[in-house]
Amino acid sequence: MRLVSPTDLTPLTEDARGALVTRGGEVFPVLAGVPVLVARPEAFLAQHAESALAALAEHGRATPEAVQLLREAARRAPGLAPERFARD
Repeated sequence: MRLVSPTDLTPLTEDARGALVTRGGEVFPVLAGVPVLVARPEAFLAQHAESALAALAEHGRATPEAVQLLREAARRAPGLAPERFARD
């Protein structure tokens, strides 16, 4: 299976940090082994950080690296209000 960018369908390759990147430099992070293939991934992670962290914790995958990635995403997407986790 070959992964492509959701915004322009160009092929993705893995960089030294484990993120997926296009030849043009667009970066898609990989959170606990799951690529975040959405337009504006930093904004998505910043807005959904609480839910993502809860899901990771539920499956025993809330590693320090995953938490750091979520914090970095929030820093790169200032001004976005995080959505609060809703109970099932």
